Amino acid sequence: MRQWVGSILFTFFLFATVPIYGSVALLTAPLPRACTYAVAVFWVDSMFWLLRVLCRLDYVVEGHEHLPARSSIVLLKHSSAWETLPVPLDYVHARMRDTHDLWHAVTGYSGDVLGEAALLGFIFAQTWNPGIAFILGIAVTKTIRSKIGDGPEARRTIMDGFRRGQKTAWLPEQEWESMLALPIEEVRRRLNVGPLPVYKEVRSAELKAAA
Repeated sequence: MRQWVGSILFTFFLFATVPIYGSVALLTAPLPRACTYAVAVFWVDSMFWLLRVLCRLDYVVEGHEHLPARSSIVLLKHSSAWETLPVPLDYVHARMRDTHDLWHAVTGYSGDVLGEAALLGFIFAQTWNPGIAFILGIAVTKTIRSKIGDGPEARRTIMDGFRRGQKTAWLPEQEWESMLALPIEEVRRRLNVGPLPVYKEVRSAELKAAA
């Protein structure tokens, strides 16, 4: 019972604070990136605190001693979020997480910054998740400042993702395992994904160089 209550309360606070912090983050978009980052970090810290209080979830960072002292590149596994939802709701969260790369493959959006933003537009059209809307709003705002590729073209690419998401079959309910052996073109036809997007990929290294 406590898990249910804690999960429900945490989910309530999560969705209630997203538009508040999201609005503040959007207002800081014209300011240096550090300001937006500070707002995001404060929100994340508050979520960690709620997880400890409501869900009794905490974390321990181990392995610092294995990090080299010199400048290095660390390759990390795509880690999952903590499972804070009770059974069977946790299955939906895990399913969306585990099939994320399949959405990339089917829609044709690469893993670059603009491709991720366009896929977020696609996902939002399919799920109407307010958390996705928050991240999407920041991405669109960044295109106004031309931080993500060519501003107007980047916004068109993101909006195209949203429109494609509205026309495509509902991907969360798909039995992906039954389609893994099929040619990708056949999978796209079955799901009515439409023509593949044509856009100029934007890498994070390019954004850092332009900052």
